[in-house]
Amino acid sequence: MQQHSSRWPYFLILLITLGLMAVVYGPVLFHPNQYLFNSAGDGVRGYYSIAYYIRYNFGTHFSGMQYPYGEHINYNDMQPLVSYPLAWVNQHLLPFDERILGVLNIISLASIGLTPVAVLGVCRRLGLPNWYAVPAALIIAFLSPQMARLDSHASMAHPAVLPLLWYWLLRSKDEPRRWRWYLAYALTALLSGLLHPYFLLMGSIITITFGGVFLAQQWRQRQQHYAWLLRLLTAAITPLVVYRVWLLLTDAVTDRPPNPWGLMHYYANFASVFLPVINPVRDALRHIFPWLPNPYAWEGESYVGALGLLVLVVAAVRLVRYVMRGHARLVLRPALPQGLRAALWASVLLLLWAMALPLRAPGGELLLPFLGPVKQLRALGRFAWYFYYVYTVYVAYYFYQLYRYLKQRRAQRFGVSVLLVAGAVAGFEALVNWQAQARPLRDRANAADLQAGQGNYREALRGIGRQPEDFQAILPLPYARFGTDKLQFDAPDRARYESFRASLDTKLPLLSAAMARTSIGQTLRLTEILGSPLVDKPLLRQLPNGKPFLLLVTPDELAAFEKRIVALGKPLVSTPRFSLYELPVAALAATDRAAALQYFQEHRLQLTAHPQQVYATTPRGVLLESYAGRASERAFLRPGAFTSPKGFATLYDGPLPAPADTGRYEVSVWIDARSQYGIGHIQAKLYDKQGNLLEHVVNDTRRSTEISGDWVRSAVVVHATPATTRLEVLYENDDLIADELLIRPLDTDVYTISNLGPHKQIAKNGYPIGNLPRL
Repeated sequence: MQQHSSRWPYFLILLITLGLMAVVYGPVLFHPNQYLFNSAGDGVRGYYSIAYYIRYNFGTHFSGMQYPYGEHINYNDMQPLVSYPLAWVNQHLLPFDERILGVLNIISLASIGLTPVAVLGVCRRLGLPNWYAVPAALIIAFLSPQMARLDSHASMAHPAVLPLLWYWLLRSKDEPRRWRWYLAYALTALLSGLLHPYFLLMGSIITITFGGVFLAQQWRQRQQHYAWLLRLLTAAITPLVVYRVWLLLTDAVTDRPPNPWGLMHYYANFASVFLPVINPVRDALRHIFPWLPNPYAWEGESYVGALGLLVLVVAAVRLVRYVMRGHARLVLRPALPQGLRAALWASVLLLLWAMALPLRAPGGELLLPFLGPVKQLRALGRFAWYFYYVYTVYVAYYFYQLYRYLKQRRAQRFGVSVLLVAGAVAGFEALVNWQAQARPLRDRANAADLQAGQGNYREALRGIGRQPEDFQAILPLPYARFGTDKLQFDAPDRARYESFRASLDTKLPLLSAAMARTSIGQTLRLTEILGSPLVDKPLLRQLPNGKPFLLLVTPDELAAFEKRIVALGKPLVSTPRFSLYELPVAALAATDRAAALQYFQEHRLQLTAHPQQVYATTPRGVLLESYAGRASERAFLRPGAFTSPKGFATLYDGPLPAPADTGRYEVSVWIDARSQYGIGHIQAKLYDKQGNLLEHVVNDTRRSTEISGDWVRSAVVVHATPATTRLEVLYENDDLIADELLIRPLDTDVYTISNLGPHKQIAKNGYPIGNLPRL
């Protein structure tokens, strides 16, 4: 019987791990402050967010992005368990501003280093001897799919968490009356949730599925286990309740997106779990078997190794034999230790969830409204991580049992040979995986640049007699914004990197945002300040001070709205990497609304009148579809709006406003951004009289800066030719509310009068510009 009390295997595996890490990571381990694991995407975003918080913030508020609102520390991969205590130490005990990135790197590497220890604990509890459990734990740890997260989502690169949770489960099963194991489980789940919320929910789901499967497997003795299961359920639910109460007390935002995109896209598949995910093997397999999924499901990558695939085939054959011989009971209750037997089937259930099979099955979409907060964890493929750890331990146990079987049959030498070959194959795969993840890190000794060494922004401003305190925030262009599924602007990596670098150096927050689940209302208010001169910008009247913005422009291609904003600024500094401008708030806030309203009042009688109180500056045909006769809870300028619960909707299908007119037409419509899902896109199609498609134009509404209240303007431009006889306008989005569809020639301005409330409201080309004065 395995002596669990022995501690030397843990010290041994820790020493081996440290030695291997010194070889694999090399200078990264010895000079962590010189390395930036990723200078692009989510990787550098995570570095910046935590570093800014540690330097300049404390408590639950992060002010580095989404100025002037900021964000709760729970979001944006900020790892509150790490960033909160480090901020206190930096600001009250031992300042380490210049070594923040190195400290973060050491913490990430330490979590990886502890993983073999946690896996070893599981293996020993399942009865594997030390001489076998130590190398098995090393292989399982370093083949872990979470190793790939180190350079992108450091908050999820904590592979020790899930094996540790499993270990506490096994301890609670073996000693059901000892409360310390339940407390350890609950604390681990809660604290890991402060690394990333996925760990918290995984911990609860793992416990519930483990307990449910165990109860089913021990059904005849179920009454003996009720007390244990009740304690287990308490340990699963308590962290969720505590976490939820903490958010309710500290997070004031109430309009985070309820249905983030990705639930039906970021899932695992057979290839991402049972086939190699590291090149060149992956591409070679796709060349031989072109029917394999392409691309692989990165969010669902949980490769269990070649031995895992082999054992899967053998297990499938054995299951078929069990059923055919009338031993179906052994399918649910295989001859394994209770802790492994229950965990194996529980992990299979989580794998099915990770593959989104319940949701992708016929009628599965009916489950979506009942998922509640679970929908916030939209990358279902990550739930396959638990399957990885359980299944690879099962594979290790399988080969050990095979060795014991051969030994009992007086074929010990052959058994040893089997173990050596299996260990060589698995060890080689683990080493290849580890090296593939570590090699790029060793080439990224560029942390000093992000921490604003030479050529920093303070120096640039000082050179012209200015300082960061002269400004209230940074507006970076190209503009970056995502996090709500409503509006999204994907700035180049260089632009985002420079904005983070500037913010860290100057302490100035960013008007941009690259975060998760940000407030819909805050996103609308911040994005509309980039809108055209016909867009009102109320946020600019509510800023805490009147200081100008520091406009940061990198040498990347700019959109039309970005070029217009640059033209409003006063040039300050120009370097090959960036240009700085002073952007007065008043210049950005200025609009043409008052001038447009005055023009309409003075020239109303000279304009071409159309039905529905529509007036045009030319006699050319225009069309307004106000949907006034339709029932809708929300409307834009007048009662009534177009609504559609799901999929494509036809907003208009008919002739152009004046069939004889040719030239460029703008098709615009206002979309309610408070819908339950994203914001979708508009499409316009032109046909000839035979029904042939002449033109098809699509525009993604997420990239619109034209906003009024909770409504976002979506528009496309089409080119009508003499052959054009029909226009079809489509919109794709679930829970759609659209209003004020306007079709007009580009050379014609259109004014409308509408009634929504006590005043007559005037709109120019769909934009509200003010109210008519009472006569």
